[in-house]
Amino acid sequence: MAPNSVTAAHFQSNVRTWWAVNPTLYHALDQLYQAFKVTITHQQAAALFASEKDKSRSWNQHLLYLIALCQESESHERLVVENIVKYAAPHLKIAMMVRYQPSCTDYLTHIQEIIAWAQEIENDGKVVKIMTKGIVSAVKHGKVQGHYQGEDRKCFN
Repeated sequence: MAPNSVTAAHFQSNVRTWWAVNPTLYHALDQLYQAFKVTITHQQAAALFASEKDKSRSWNQHLLYLIALCQESESHERLVVENIVKYAAPHLKIAMMVRYQPSCTDYLTHIQEIIAWAQEIENDGKVVKIMTKGIVSAVKHGKVQGHYQGEDRKCFN
């Protein structure tokens, strides 16, 4: 929280009262939450669940976002799983649908497994891109295994 924000000012002005009622951080944060609670209708939740993952978010951040959305809109946890599987990036969508088991009833554990796998796939792709980028730049600059272009070789065996 920024020190000059409305939320911080509200917290600072009420923290002593909250602490006198119940001296726990949980109580203070609960009171703060009640003061700034956001209500989301089922229609708004449906639109938010149908949106794709923001590219700047990691899979774990996206999962936390969807769980918070699920709790605020009082939706079923199954929507979290369906959002992640149905609205995944095209290069992961089919593979995620194969790993998805609709018969699984522990939705959050199941989706955490799928997300861990997807994050691993994306991280492996980044490593491959970084490695190939170095190789491509070495070839572009004419240096391959210590040899330079322009050498007068008659035989390359």
